[in-house]
This record gives sequence, structure tokens and C-alpha cells, in this order.
Amino acid sequence: MATIQLVNTGAANGEAVCPPEDVYTLVLIEYGDVETKPVFEDRNKPLDEARMENQVKLTFRIVGTSDDEDEELAGWIGETVGDWFRLPKNALHEKAKFGKLARAILKVKDFDVSEIVEIDDLLDKPFKATISAKDSGWPKIDGFMPARGKTKAAPAPKRVTRTSDEEDGSWPEE
Repeated sequence: MATIQLVNTGAANGEAVCPPEDVYTLVLIEYGDVETKPVFEDRNKPLDEARMENQVKLTFRIVGTSDDEDEELAGWIGETVGDWFRLPKNALHEKAKFGKLARAILKVKDFDVSEIVEIDDLLDKPFKATISAKDSGWPKIDGFMPARGKTKAAPAPKRVTRTSDEEDGSWPEE
């Protein structure tokens, strides 16, 4: 009997979480294994009848927004978003989503024929992309552009420490 492992990669409550639609500065921080999955149109067909394609899930960290002064947008800095990328035979083609991503990260206009790009070479390099919500509510990442200028690092989490000023150990009133 085969063992099936289920991994929840969404929000804790299983609902989709997506930042407001905008242009963000992102870095690729993680990628999954290449999986052979049914093409979107055949996702509800039995596997032996579905057309299959290779896909990989990429995870990105938001390191900047189009307006870091906007509190709603800036609140997403340091958060992560993921999206699935198809890997066609020529994943670096100018029309392939993965090819557009690689061009933006590596800041190149075209790849030479037979050029090989290691996915590890794409990690931790800033680029810009539009994040919007799919019909399902999950993030859609596209509109890739090279990043310009310096990108701010994600801020460290804020820690609040308090000490008791009262002899009885109670907290002071604010």
C-alpha cells in the first residue's frame, strides 16, 4: 500500500492569502522538486487520460513594494508567496513564464541557444513582479522586470519587552 503525504503550504486556516495587487520587489528563496502534473485544463480528468507537464513550485520573499510608505503594502515586506511554474521543453524561451523570470533575475535580454541556467543561480537576487490574486484567491506572480537600485533587506521582527515598575509585579498602566 502506498503512503500519501499531504503538506499544507497555504495559510494556517487553509484559505488563500494574497497581498494587494501591486508591483513588488521579490527574491526567490526556495524551489520544490519538479513534479509531473496534469495541465490545468485536464486537472479533473483521470491521470491516465490527462495531458501531463512538468511543474515546480517557487517560493519568493517580498523585500520591497512600489510604495514602502503605504502601510498596507509595507506590511507585506518579509512575507513569502509561492506560485507554480510550468517547465516546458524550452523553459528559457522568451514566452515561457520561467524564461521571463530568469531574464528578470539575471538581467539579460536573451539566452544563447543551448544555454543552461541553474536554478540555484536565481536564488536571493532581487527582481520586480506584479502579484495579483487568481480567481481562487491564491497569488499569481507575473510581469517580471529586473530590479533597479538597491533593495532593502526585510526588517527583523519587532520584539516588545516590558518590565514591571510596580512592587507587586503588576504591569504599569499606559
